[in-house]
Amino acid sequence: MRQNLEFFAGAYGLTGARRREAIERVASAFDLEPHLSRLVRELPLGFKQRLALSCAIMHDPPVLFLDEPTSGVDPLARRQFWDLIAALSAAGTTVLVSTHYMEEAEYCHRLMLMNRGRLIAEGTPAELRALMTEPILEVETDDAPRAVEALAGAPGVLEAAMFGRAVHVVVRDEAEAWTVIPAVAAVAALVTRFVRSPIEVRPQIRLVVIAFAATMATILVFWALQPRLEEGLFDLVLATQRLEALHDLNLLILLTLSLLLVPIAVGISLVRYRLWDVELLVNRALVYGALTAMVAMVFVVGVVGLGSVLAGTVGGGRGVAGVITGVVLVLVFQPVRRRVQSTVDRRFYRQKYDAERAVDRFTREVGELVRPLSVAAAVGSLIRQTVQPTDCWVVLEPPEGPAVLGPVERADAPNSASWPTGASLMVPLIAQGRPVGAIYLGDRRSGTPYTTLDRRLLERISVAAAPSVRVGQLVEDQERLAVERARLDGELAVARTIQRDLLPRALPEISGWRFAARYESSREVGGDYYDVIPLEDGRLGLLVADVSGKGVPASLVMASCRAVVRSIAATVEDPAELLRRVNARLSADMTPSMFVTCFYAVLDPVAATLSFANAGHPLPVMRTAGGDFEELRATGMPFGWMADAAYDTFTRQLGPGSMVVIASDGVIEARDRAGEFWGTGRFGAAVAAASGPEVVDEILSALRAHCAPATDLGDDVTLLAVVRD
Repeated sequence: MRQNLEFFAGAYGLTGARRREAIERVASAFDLEPHLSRLVRELPLGFKQRLALSCAIMHDPPVLFLDEPTSGVDPLARRQFWDLIAALSAAGTTVLVSTHYMEEAEYCHRLMLMNRGRLIAEGTPAELRALMTEPILEVETDDAPRAVEALAGAPGVLEAAMFGRAVHVVVRDEAEAWTVIPAVAAVAALVTRFVRSPIEVRPQIRLVVIAFAATMATILVFWALQPRLEEGLFDLVLATQRLEALHDLNLLILLTLSLLLVPIAVGISLVRYRLWDVELLVNRALVYGALTAMVAMVFVVGVVGLGSVLAGTVGGGRGVAGVITGVVLVLVFQPVRRRVQSTVDRRFYRQKYDAERAVDRFTREVGELVRPLSVAAAVGSLIRQTVQPTDCWVVLEPPEGPAVLGPVERADAPNSASWPTGASLMVPLIAQGRPVGAIYLGDRRSGTPYTTLDRRLLERISVAAAPSVRVGQLVEDQERLAVERARLDGELAVARTIQRDLLPRALPEISGWRFAARYESSREVGGDYYDVIPLEDGRLGLLVADVSGKGVPASLVMASCRAVVRSIAATVEDPAELLRRVNARLSADMTPSMFVTCFYAVLDPVAATLSFANAGHPLPVMRTAGGDFEELRATGMPFGWMADAAYDTFTRQLGPGSMVVIASDGVIEARDRAGEFWGTGRFGAAVAAASGPEVVDEILSALRAHCAPATDLGDDVTLLAVVRD
């Protein structure tokens, strides 16, 4: 984000302190400071719009044109954006905004409305509103497009258009509109509910929707036309009182029949399509009938009895008694309702009552089960006891197909082919918003369909069981992971031992020379390694290599590289030629994303010379007898980049007191808490200050101090030191 601000500041000719002040000003004004280091593609759309506005105003333009700046932005960000525009306007900037959100017009001082490139109106918001002589009503709805479609062309409606999430309706007469719009809105709401209902529910309410729409249409037609029997109607010459009475009777019969459509449709849907559960209706009628009688009795007794007691001590005793009685009824209504429900169930619905008690016990006890199979067994036993299906299956795997939230019949399920044979109803087990299994049931033993009460009981069971199933699955997953982790830890321990065994078991002991080496892997196994290879005539091959990456993949490449180097070193004396051959051999088999850096040198203890070549490895440091240090410069491509890469050999004389330290990049690139590298400067200074092979331990101690308080150095670290006494 900062780069964008810097670029546009430069484009506007802002330099020096003025540029810094402008960037700080807009970053503070638009709350961009916490995000200046983020990539723009990672920002939400609202912040991208803020950044665009910031870039546009940092040079304080007198006029600013914004083309649909809030398009695609959420309502909250849009409101904040307009607050910023208002602040610019208050500071003296003229802001021209184009927008297709009409509610944003209220934020502007002056408006210009355009239609197909032509200016059709201009003025303040109040002036433009004054041009509208017809009443405008605002209708709140959850489905604005469908509401506009339903209201368009309705009697008395001139125009309907969306206004945000609401609908603005232009009407001819406000009084007439309040007669038409509620009826049309009711039909639209019912149709919307029908369209949004699941496919399996639509047959239950289709007749009700059609009947209600027909009734409302008939009423509106009667209201709009107001048919009267007059001369000329039906070729009448004379409209007598008897004919008028007969005409009015026919209209009344037609209106009555239209009003009867809804209860008839409800009755058919109730009997044929089970719009509502009759058993549930009777149950609720008993419960709420008893409640109504109790409330009425308590209210009468409270008002009359308590009012008589308070009449002699408090003015308006019955009014106070009514308030007290009402408060008491509000406080005790729910406990009393539950008690009455329990009594009705126990007296008239004993099976339901016993089932509810069994589910309550299950809900309390299922949390103690930690194995999914134990939960499944308990669920199956409970369902056979309460709902009494012919068969019951509890499957501890998510059902195939789209997720469902409640019981679903086999005929209505899109994935019923995966159901157990004989299953007719499925109840999903959902925990934390995700399916963890399913309960499948066969037909009821009685042969009757599952009622609404049965489905609610099954939902309670699934809601109680699903979390326990999920917890049990997580426990088993953790146990499996623990076993797998133990196996992997054992294998990595063996791999670590093998890798350590590939390193030299002991360093050479040569009169006048001393050697030291250290290797620390950031993981169980790593990609660094060093080697000391005995050659003919007492010479030694010294090597430090580093494979890109870490862990097991790098360690495998390291082992392959070691084998190739050792197979070639016995027959090739020139370090450059050895690196060339090793690179050609490894490049053919190495993964394209990996490479190896390598420093290889041949030490002649008798002649005190060091011949070396480098394949992209960090430069070693040599300390001379005088205490100065220099880098041993030789360059070349890492292994794996170019199969035909060439290398050069260089030779240095090692005088008495000289020391050479070869390190991997983990030494140079160790970081402190601020992200600063330990670096080549500190590396060279540490070598220059050392006097012997103890330098490797001193460097490791310095690295740990630099990276503190972190104990991980961040990468594999390898050091190989050669000292001439």
